[in-house]
Amino acid sequence: MADIAIQVLSERLSDEEVEELTAGLSQLGAPALPTAPDDTVITVVEGLDDDAVAEFLDRLDASDLACDIYLPMEFDGWVEVGEIRVGSAPVLLAALEEMKDELIAASDEDDDYVEGEEEEPLTTGQLKKVWKYFFEGAQASVDKHLPLHVST
Repeated sequence: MADIAIQVLSERLSDEEVEELTAGLSQLGAPALPTAPDDTVITVVEGLDDDAVAEFLDRLDASDLACDIYLPMEFDGWVEVGEIRVGSAPVLLAALEEMKDELIAASDEDDDYVEGEEEEPLTTGQLKKVWKYFFEGAQASVDKHLPLHVST
């Protein structure tokens, strides 16, 4: 199950990885990392369906925006630290606004599910639910100046 939370970088990155991230962000021309109390954790959602989150991240990946952590400052591109990809929450918010229209249009179409298939495909409703949590999390990240973490 996937989780989305607002929390400090030290929850997932070591001090050395934070230094590596800072250097990578500097190369992108990004502002300095925000500071926050170490105990700040805000759970956006726990236990999201892994398949729905994977499909949603695939859609974000088409725009090169699928990340494990989103920082609350605006910059173009992303930085990879170990196996963790870090991007911008404000850029994610802009992409989510565009994606919202696609999801609304898709919900007007009929599902292509054929009875008797082994697995039922993801519904637009499931993707809308994931979209909602990503949007709420990205907005909270920007408002609280804290990173958004997506754990799958």
